[in-house]
Amino acid sequence: AIQMNVVASCVDTVTSKIGKNRPRPMFLTKGGNYSLRRRAEKVGDFVEAIFMRTHLFEQMVLGFRDCGIFGKGFVKIYRDGKKIICERINPVEVIVDDIEAIHGQPRQMHQTKYISKEFLRAMFPDKQKEIEAARPDEAMIGATMMVTNMVRVLESWHLQSDESAKKTDGKHAITIDGATLLSEDYTRSRFPFVTM
Repeated sequence: AIQMNVVASCVDTVTSKIGKNRPRPMFLTKGGNYSLRRRAEKVGDFVEAIFMRTHLFEQMVLGFRDCGIFGKGFVKIYRDGKKIICERINPVEVIVDDIEAIHGQPRQMHQTKYISKEFLRAMFPDKQKEIEAARPDEAMIGATMMVTNMVRVLESWHLQSDESAKKTDGKHAITIDGATLLSEDYTRSRFPFVTM
């Protein structure tokens, strides 16, 4: 007997229909002259160019599809040097404390990811010893257990408690088994995720 996955078909159909839409941000002036209106148009063109360069629409479609599969979708937007990066994040990688998020406003969020030691050494050249000492993790792929040279990396964000305070308690950290690769102040009022 031929079996059909009706739910997958529905999710794919809705994703393709809604994913065709590519909304364009528009910057409007209130009673501005020609020069100001022209400037607003150029800002709109600039933002649209960034959307195209970062493949934002394609990543958002994947995040939207995740909503139909997992119930939530995430697209991470961050800066790497001078480049803006948009990346669809697998919802199983995102960790939020259920008790803290009970009212929908968690103050901390974590992303777990498996990254090769070679790539980590290139990212953090001053942490060579710590990366080498980290235990390779056993990554579960399907039903097969494979031992790889991958290390479990946890990236964490803690929002600051008081935005008006001079000293922030907001933190952004990247950690592995037995070592902190990065720890810095985090002053933004939101996490670097678009959540659907």
